[in-house]
Formats: sequence, C-alpha cells, structure tokens
Amino acid sequence: MGQPLRVLIVEDSEDDAELLLRKLRQGGYEPIHTRVETAGEMGAALGSGPWDLIVSDYRLPRFSGLQALALFRKTGLDVPFLIVSGNIGEDTAVEAMKAGAHDYIMKDRLQRLIPAIRRELKDAAERRLRRLSGEALRKKHEELEEAHAELKQAQARVIRQEKMASIGQLAAGITHEINNPMSFITGNLGILKTYLEGITKTIVAQEEIADKHAPPEALETLQALREKMKIDYILKDVGNLIDQSLEGADRVRKIVSDLKTFSRMEEDVYMIEDINAALDSTINIVWNEIKYKAELVKEFGELPLTRCNISHLNQVFMNLLVNAAQAIEKWGKITVRTRTQGDDIYVSVADTGSGIPEENLKKIFEPFFTTKAAGKGTGLGLSISYDIVKMHGGDITVESEVGKGSTFIIRIPVVR
Repeated sequence: MGQPLRVLIVEDSEDDAELLLRKLRQGGYEPIHTRVETAGEMGAALGSGPWDLIVSDYRLPRFSGLQALALFRKTGLDVPFLIVSGNIGEDTAVEAMKAGAHDYIMKDRLQRLIPAIRRELKDAAERRLRRLSGEALRKKHEELEEAHAELKQAQARVIRQEKMASIGQLAAGITHEINNPMSFITGNLGILKTYLEGITKTIVAQEEIADKHAPPEALETLQALREKMKIDYILKDVGNLIDQSLEGADRVRKIVSDLKTFSRMEEDVYMIEDINAALDSTINIVWNEIKYKAELVKEFGELPLTRCNISHLNQVFMNLLVNAAQAIEKWGKITVRTRTQGDDIYVSVADTGSGIPEENLKKIFEPFFTTKAAGKGTGLGLSISYDIVKMHGGDITVESEVGKGSTFIIRIPVVR
C-alpha cells in the first residue's frame, strides 16, 4: 500500500491521466484523484478538497494551464501546482513558472515527475510548518504581551497599595506634624483676640476722655488702664504672634503640598524633576518618624535635573528613611547624601541602627521578606523600591554591619 496522495488532475485525455496515475503508483504513492477538464469543474473540485497536489495539462480544448493556475491561486491554497504537457517552448514554460507554477514537466520526460513531486511536497510541508510556527509564535507573542500588560497593571496596583499603606502608617505622625503648627495658630489667635479686646477698651476710654476734655486725673486713670491692659507689651507681642502663625501656616501648607506630591498615583508619568527637592519633601512627610529617633544630616551635592517618575522615587526614599529610623533603638544618626558620578545620580541613606545580619542581606529585596515584627510591615517595601529603581534603569544596593548600621545606595541614570 503506497502513501495516500490527494491529487487533482486537470487533463482532457483519460489516457494521459491514467499514465500520470501509473507513474504515481510506481513512485510509492496511492493517488486519490479527481480529473477535470473545464474551469467550472475545477472550481467545484477545488472547493471540495483538500488536495495535496494539482497536476495540469497546459493545453485543453476549453481551458488552459495558465487559466487553471490563475483559478488555483485565487483560492490561496498552498499545495504544489505542476504543469505536465507536451513541448510548448521555453518562453511558455518560463511564463508558467512566473505565473506561480512550481514546476514544468514534459510528457516525454515523466521520469522527472516523482522527484519533482517529492521535492515540492517537502517544500510545501516546510512552508506550512513555518506558517504554523509563525502563527504559534505570533500567538505566543500576543499572549506574552497580554501577560506583560497584566503584570504591569498588577505591579502598579501593588505599588499603589503599598503607597497607601505607607501613608496609613504615617498618618498619625503626619497628623501630629500638622496639629503642632495648627495649635500654635489657634493659640495665637486666641491671645490676639484677648489683646484686641483690651486695645478696644483702651481706645473707647481714650475717646470718652477726649470727648469730655478730661482733667489731669482722668488722664491718670487712662494711664492706669494702659498699664493694666499691658498695651505696650501687647503692641510688641502682636508682631511675634503673627509671625509664628504665618510660620505655622506655611509649615502646614508645605506638609500638605509634599503629601499631595507623594500621593500622586500616575503610573507612567515621567517629568523633569529635582531629586534634592524630592528628598526634602519626603523628609518633611516622614519627619515625625525621624525626629524622636535620630539626628538627620543632609549632605546634598549639586544634581542635574532628570526625567523620572518622582512620585515613585519618593516612595523609595520614604521606605529607606522610615526603615532607617525604625532600625535605631534609642538615639542615632541618619545621613542622606546625594552626588553625581558620570551620567548617574547617587542617593544614599545611612543609619547608625542595629544593622542587617549577613544571612539576610541576600534576601533583603525579596518580596515579603521582613525582619520586623508581625503587623509592622508588609515585607514589600524594599522589593517595590528595588523594582521602581530598576524601572528607572538604575540599581539599589546595601552595605551593613550588625551593631553599626546600614547604608542603602541608589543609582539612577540622568535622563534629560
């Protein structure tokens, strides 16, 4: 039993068709065939496929090999199309090949038929394999792109959730930082109200005395009132109270402004930013976490502006600053340094805290790894910080010694 081969024969001669079938059987094939003579018959046969091979005569009474070839090409089928005919001349053979025929074989040289069929069937199979591989690769690429997009969305959600969790953890401290200046303002306004009441009484008394053209003893009474109401002291103190209130209001304004900058949720907004200014804003937000634990030293170098997602970088700075404060048990020092080297900006946060054991250093940036007590952290802060710095084309490293402290170093390239 030979290899099954579904072949469509375009031939008006039954004898010639039988000769082709005999050659196919001799070549190891078991042809399953249909013979057609007209365009209509061929169109119907093409639609009833599938076919492995099409063999066409060049000259037919009501049809031609070129017409058969054109009809075949309209279907978009990718199977070998061979023309087997008598002597028609080299120019005609070239024309047929240009029109899309895979090979041209003379009827008096049918010994070429089987090798040509094997070659063309192999080429067609390879084309189908490449096409299927290309489609599979394209599908995999689309799946990967979709998975990448979903991963980015999930990563953005995690960053947002961690940011909101961080703000939640800092809420008490931020409230304290706002309440302190607000208490100054409220207290000062109360004192100013009392001052104004005293000044009002004095002014009213002065007007009454002036209206009555008062004698000297009335003026003495007025002076006694001025001393009782401490008018001279009030006039000196009013300026200080107003200055303190303005300073407190400015402190609140700055905290709110920095908190708005920190809380921005844009995922892919990269703008030209000042890293030193961003660090100042973040320090302002986390100040309540630091001021009771450590002396803060800022050693900022001159930095070029760089294109970055400052909201995300602020989250990194906040994580490092809060971690530094939490690593200090009693009283210590936190040093924040910035500098440039080549086309890179370096930011380091060093503390004199407890340090990180060597066995934990390799795991410090892994998701959910934490040395804090349960409920004190998600274990995602440093992992997210690592990802954010990587998104900016940079890296983050840590140096630590138990009992002496840790230094986290961020490197990000300058992007203009």
